[in-house]
Amino acid sequence: MAVEHGESEWRADPISAFTVVGPDGEEYRQQRELVENVIAGIECFFCGGNQTGKTTIIAYLWVALAQGRSTFCGMVLPIFRQPSVWWVLCQTREQQVESTQAKILEALGDWEHEIKCSSAFPDAAVLIRIKPINGGEDKRRWSKIWFHVEGSAKNTLPGARVDGAWADEPPVMARWREVRFRGKNNRAFFLVITATPISSKLWRPLKKDFDGCDGIPSGGRLRITATVFDNPFLSAEHRAGLVEKAKNDIHEAARLYGAYVDETGQCPFPAEHLDRWQKRVRAPELVEEQVWMEVEGPEGRTYIPTLIKWEKYYDVEPDEVCYACIDPSLGIRSPLHDP
Repeated sequence: MAVEHGESEWRADPISAFTVVGPDGEEYRQQRELVENVIAGIECFFCGGNQTGKTTIIAYLWVALAQGRSTFCGMVLPIFRQPSVWWVLCQTREQQVESTQAKILEALGDWEHEIKCSSAFPDAAVLIRIKPINGGEDKRRWSKIWFHVEGSAKNTLPGARVDGAWADEPPVMARWREVRFRGKNNRAFFLVITATPISSKLWRPLKKDFDGCDGIPSGGRLRITATVFDNPFLSAEHRAGLVEKAKNDIHEAARLYGAYVDETGQCPFPAEHLDRWQKRVRAPELVEEQVWMEVEGPEGRTYIPTLIKWEKYYDVEPDEVCYACIDPSLGIRSPLHDP
């Protein structure tokens, strides 16, 4: 019963119970610095490894701001005229539902809110309305958190005016540059990106925009890096498990340390299949074969026998399908070509 009571008490107001101090009393310095700079109006890029609490900290902050709280984790929040409007940009619906949206709903707990879902994706919220502190029952006057998914058919970003925008994982930079101008006149405007730098195609524009902003704000921007070893909420055993999982992963440095990894030039095909194909290769056998060639002549289109010679490096397996790659750039990870 005590456990149930504690769970019920937490769900009634998860924000009040949220902390950046781990169970051993160690403060998560990067999370605190992130919140302090976001609410100071600095555009922040939280570049962290996997499981560094990137999504969690901003999901809880966004809910606290939408509720109109005065403090968050002991930090004084700016006063916002309520209701307020907040954007969340995700890469896919699956990421939204299972990660970003899940954390926002966790932060809300039993706090009064209403979810409007997509007809095409019944589990994916398009809009979450949140009752502000001391707000009435008219849901039209509740705060809003809108979800935008990259690659959706309709671009819903231009024209709107919002109080803050958060990209969970690297956004398409053309859209993010549009987002930067969606603030309200003479009002505070919060911008934050949380991401693990896995794909160089996505992190290169971010790295360029945040060059010279590491650790200290510069030009209104700040990049904060966090590793799995910085997160005081992970046990030593769990960290060791993450290190084990990252072995032989080309993105090991990104997953553990939030470091940029450039996979340009790496072969994208599974190594086990390449090994199997290599074992089939042998010294080439010269094969002569007659084929019929189609030609245009005075009497129209005719076919003539032609002898061709080709080298056979391996025997075709039953039911094997092959294709010819007419673009030599295919199969190479490069910013100049599609893989």
